[in-house]
Amino acid sequence: MKLYFVCSDFFNYDDSIKKELEKVGYNVELISEYPFGGKLIKIFNRLFFGRLNFIFDAYYKKRLESLNEENIVFIIKGETLSSSILDEICSKTKRVIIYQWDALKNNCNSSRILKYSKLITTFDPSDSCKYGLKYKALFHQVESLDNNNYEYRDFVVSFVGTVHGDRLKEINKIETFLKSKGINFFFYKYYPSKFVFYIRKVIDTRLWGVDTKAVHFRPLDYSKYKEIIAKSQNVIDFPRKVQTGYTMRTIESLASNTKIITSADVIKEQYRVKGGGIYHLKEFNEIKFNEFLLSKNAYVFEEFDDLKLSNWLKDILK
Repeated sequence: MKLYFVCSDFFNYDDSIKKELEKVGYNVELISEYPFGGKLIKIFNRLFFGRLNFIFDAYYKKRLESLNEENIVFIIKGETLSSSILDEICSKTKRVIIYQWDALKNNCNSSRILKYSKLITTFDPSDSCKYGLKYKALFHQVESLDNNNYEYRDFVVSFVGTVHGDRLKEINKIETFLKSKGINFFFYKYYPSKFVFYIRKVIDTRLWGVDTKAVHFRPLDYSKYKEIIAKSQNVIDFPRKVQTGYTMRTIESLASNTKIITSADVIKEQYRVKGGGIYHLKEFNEIKFNEFLLSKNAYVFEEFDDLKLSNWLKDILK
């Protein structure tokens, strides 16, 4: 069966999903949300939303010209789909699935997407309640839950993530503490655009004093990222304040039998996690934090099988 898969290139998750869909027999045509121009086009589209519709519309019309009622269209986020293209898709096939792996406040196209609310599943519980959308947490790609090698991992703590201004204070606080205690850690601070970073470093006081040499402008390869998680006893996660859905990093870490250090407020209520394994940064206390870092891992992640990518896709597409 032909399946058109519309998704952005985000840490190669699009390729991973495509391969998983092909494993179960779908003939998948991957359509990138941003097929040209890279990061600059993304920035322009978000700053001057709608100005590029004529380019994206022509692109989607060509890629979807053979779409018919027997086909499935699976859209993740849908940031560059105009109302006319969405209408055209829905007129050609009733088998349309839209998944939001980001908060709708972070989707510049949310007002258009929400017109098709019955087709939408979201990772964000707040958006689900507010707009009456179906809820489904994000997925992981860990093959098996390994509970045996925790104490022999290379890093006590790791952080791989984007350096947003509101994260820096906590990151720097933790980094200073780890160095003072001689605790082994791995931090990969990433920013998607060197040009934008240097501009923000001038105008955003939160970035003043940041060591530019410690910031990377290329994302860590996904295979390396998975390797770091598997080698870490604890992983730090700073979800954006506008979202309440638990992040891919959190799910992948729990699935890797790795404890979570997070700034999220609602994680305790969302996860079926028995035996601890989660430290909330708003409770930061040096003694308790150190005890948590060095404590043995004894939690059970009950959603491991349900959120494995193969099972996740079956549920999304059913």
